[in-house]
Amino acid sequence: MTGEQITGKREILLVSDFDQTLSYNDSGIVLCEMLDILGFQERVDGLSKIHLIQQGGELPYLLLHDPEFRRVRKEHLAAVGKRIRLKANIGYLLQLLDQIDDYHFTFHVVSAAPEEVIQSALEGIIPAENIHGTQFRYDPAIGEIQSIIRVPAGYGKVAVVEDLRAHLRTLPNGPRRAATQWRKLESYRALLPAESPEYLKELFCSNVRAMLEILEKEPSTEQAAG
Repeated sequence: MTGEQITGKREILLVSDFDQTLSYNDSGIVLCEMLDILGFQERVDGLSKIHLIQQGGELPYLLLHDPEFRRVRKEHLAAVGKRIRLKANIGYLLQLLDQIDDYHFTFHVVSAAPEEVIQSALEGIIPAENIHGTQFRYDPAIGEIQSIIRVPAGYGKVAVVEDLRAHLRTLPNGPRRAATQWRKLESYRALLPAESPEYLKELFCSNVRAMLEILEKEPSTEQAAG
């Protein structure tokens, strides 16, 4: 028996970007204004011209590699979130979705913006576990960003969710269990061409990990009758 048969509602997964979708401003611009860092757009344009990273992943790259951004700490990112100007009535929209008969909506945010920024900006509106942004590894002693754990960048992230969901639903154990296994085993790494640059491999894998985490949270289709 499926989750739809038990609840009587059709499950709908909604995925949204953050910067200039739920917000009016780019997180990087707000961060630079707060810390008096000049030339953010020029840096982004320079990265775009040399095709070093996927579109949307410029801020994470700068936070890790640009000397002027090396002073940014986790608390700065959280403070940026409080300065972000959100689009109006996001919370009201989610309340309206909850009132639609015959459908249950699960809303997730997938963005290359730092996860701390998004969680801070959307605190009290969208649960933190439904937010999938860039994750960093911090130096435990001084709080400096050491490395990037994942960057959900590129226009293909929503398409990846749909493709993964469609494929996982064909598997006998259902999407949630299969997504969990794929995330733990990382078998998708076998799809990467050996000659691909390391930064592209990591961006691909970070996108897939983010999508699998979303699919793991989808209502199960294996609900037992008893």
